[in-house]
Amino acid sequence: MVFKASKTYKIKQGDTLYAIAQASKTTVAAIEAVNPGINPSNLQIGVTIALPAGAEGMPHAQPPTSQSNRYTIQQGDTFNSIASRLNIPNGALEATNPGVDPSKLQIGQQIHLPSQGRANIGLTQASIPNPGGNYVSYSGPSSNFPHPHHWAPYHVLWHHNSVLMGYRNTPQQVSHIGRAIEIASSESGIDSRIILCLIMQESGGFVGVADTFNPFRNTGIMQAFDGGNFDARNEAGSILQMVMDGASGTAKGPGLRQNLEKWNGDVYVALRGYNSGSVNLADLNDPMGATADYVQRIANRLMGHSWPGM
Repeated sequence: MVFKASKTYKIKQGDTLYAIAQASKTTVAAIEAVNPGINPSNLQIGVTIALPAGAEGMPHAQPPTSQSNRYTIQQGDTFNSIASRLNIPNGALEATNPGVDPSKLQIGQQIHLPSQGRANIGLTQASIPNPGGNYVSYSGPSSNFPHPHHWAPYHVLWHHNSVLMGYRNTPQQVSHIGRAIEIASSESGIDSRIILCLIMQESGGFVGVADTFNPFRNTGIMQAFDGGNFDARNEAGSILQMVMDGASGTAKGPGLRQNLEKWNGDVYVALRGYNSGSVNLADLNDPMGATADYVQRIANRLMGHSWPGM
């Protein structure tokens, strides 16, 4: 499809391409199509972009996320080392601190932490259990499944799963998936590890995965509720759209974020809701018409476990 520009919009502090697309009743892919070369993860305040024909109204800038926690820079710190230690998605610190130059951090300087990093303050790398191991048959209520403090760090999960994605995707497509996870995590507030492992469960990260119907149309690498598909003419934009559809929902139905809100942030219950639409709180392996071991498998993925045919 060829998109034509009809309006313009000036980037304001706190804007993201996805938020602009939502407010304008259009898609990230459509905005990218009329703005060749735009970088969704590096929007510049004051820059004017085009909006595609058919976009409704002028979007309002999203206010910066309120951050109640800060981190004080210590000797040897980098954004990468802080993100790894606190299990914060790559790129999330930069997005939360747009005025900070990562190459010029000063000892004693305070930076904001994204919401996802707050729960991990005080955890040292040594206190995070070593990932790996064999498949575990978790069952029963969510309290029987592993606590997030025991999940493998994101960089470990990404290293392993990006290799698996590479069997069916190009290196560039895998890179786009990684960037899309960072953006979706930052915008939705969902732990990047959950998004990554849900992608692997739903599609193995294969960008060309076919739609399924059970009973609704499920699309993209997160098999979202009647959302977007991969478009080879706009790889980065369409991959981002697929991940955002699964993380934050579509016009047709809820995504993971809505399920987390519905189930008070209980990750495993929300995952069952995402897969089945209904939940047996006493037994998360009850398929409720969908996949019986869905939650169990994602729990193993989050732990960094490996098994044949995963």
